[in-house]
Amino acid sequence: MQILIITKNLEFLKKQHYNARHWCYAWQLGKKHEKYRANDDGEPINSAGTPIYGQLQAFEVTNVLVVVVRYFGGTKLGIGGLIKAYKTAAKLALENSEIIQKTIKKD
Repeated sequence: MQILIITKNLEFLKKQHYNARHWCYAWQLGKKHEKYRANDDGEPINSAGTPIYGQLQAFEVTNVLVVVVRYFGGTKLGIGGLIKAYKTAAKLALENSEIIQKTIKKD
């Protein structure tokens, strides 16, 4: 059920930002973070989804999806620049979000 919600949110963002080039994301579900995924969406391997996922781990959050929508502005960032940009965007999103703590009763 939760993965279906994630898919629907991604579809919504892709329709809302149809001119964007990339919709990179990471999600993490479960009490022990046993379900997770990071997706680079066409960016170089591990340059987008992994830095976003690293922020989910750093903030110790679960049952969450972070999507960074990127438009190409004409400047190539290089792999290091992409990693920094995606990590910073995810960090800022989490810092500026209301994180709600709930007790997870089911495994």
